[in-house]
Amino acid sequence: MGGAVRLLESGGGGALRPAVSVVVPVYNAASRLSACVESLLGQTLGECEFIFVNDGSSDGSGSILDAYQSRDPRVRVIHQENRGVSEARNAGIQACSGFYIGFVDADDTVEADMFEQLYRTAAAESCDVVICNYESETGAHKQITRYPFPSGRVLLREELDREILPYYISDEDCNSVCNKLFLRSMIEKHSLRFPQGVDLGEDGIFNVRFLLKAERAFYLDYTGYHYLDNPGSATRNIAGKDYFRKALERFEAPLPEGFEARVGGTDIRRLRSVRFIRTAASLVHMYMEPARDMSLRRRMAYLRKMLNHPGLRTAFPDYYKEEYPSLDTYQRAVIDAMSRRRLGRLYLLTAYSRIRNR
Repeated sequence: MGGAVRLLESGGGGALRPAVSVVVPVYNAASRLSACVESLLGQTLGECEFIFVNDGSSDGSGSILDAYQSRDPRVRVIHQENRGVSEARNAGIQACSGFYIGFVDADDTVEADMFEQLYRTAAAESCDVVICNYESETGAHKQITRYPFPSGRVLLREELDREILPYYISDEDCNSVCNKLFLRSMIEKHSLRFPQGVDLGEDGIFNVRFLLKAERAFYLDYTGYHYLDNPGSATRNIAGKDYFRKALERFEAPLPEGFEARVGGTDIRRLRSVRFIRTAASLVHMYMEPARDMSLRRRMAYLRKMLNHPGLRTAFPDYYKEEYPSLDTYQRAVIDAMSRRRLGRLYLLTAYSRIRNR
């Protein structure tokens, strides 16, 4: 592979092992799959293996993957019946042989040097996990997500407890496993896997369980992952998924064992309230968007029920104390309208926002 950085790693008996295994769950992703695969095959890190788990696709994704496997020895394909993204990733983990594991979603792409950047950092600093930025693309709008963590140096356990673990309670934008590189031996040592039977939030659960075991982390202020936010995708099937119920379950769910002890002194209820209101605000924007599969009347009824829910009502006081003062004028107007349950005003505000951002 011309120009590739070759980092030869030796396994047991002198056999070469990949530096990085990349797991890609695939379900009916034919329209974007080739772009994803090509971005992986173009990696400047030569010692990668790419494990694609075809999770019962019916759109030809499996044939596309088989064709790549026949042409490139770095590509491995697992075919299974549809079991969901968690089980697909778990099957990929089981098949991995690399020192580190990365994850990519089948409709996304990565920069050519992403896994070189993450692996070089992880190897040089003996890190359990490396985190980088990601870019989200929705239509013509692109946005880079960065984090308020100390960057450019190793974060030891004390800083993990103080800086990173609490962030998973108050924010959702670090939930993805796709902008991270994980030490495989730690995953295997602690039998870490993605939870089954979870419709949304499986990434965050895996991340927190891993971070509770980690000793050394590194935040690399580098944008290597490109996330395509497709409003028409299965993850945005607003008529078929009760997003608020899932957010409420996360708000009320018990934390992983050992979490509260690790973040002692942190007001967990306050952080959860902030996250809950943020999620509800994003749902307001989602349900106010015109949708083919759900009428405006049904969407407004859904939002009315959400805004009247006692669980959401209890979160507003903490949100007003913690985050409201830092909001801009538009964001404050949305939160105020949500708090006062003024659906008509929310409709006008979100319509204005869509027009402004065209």
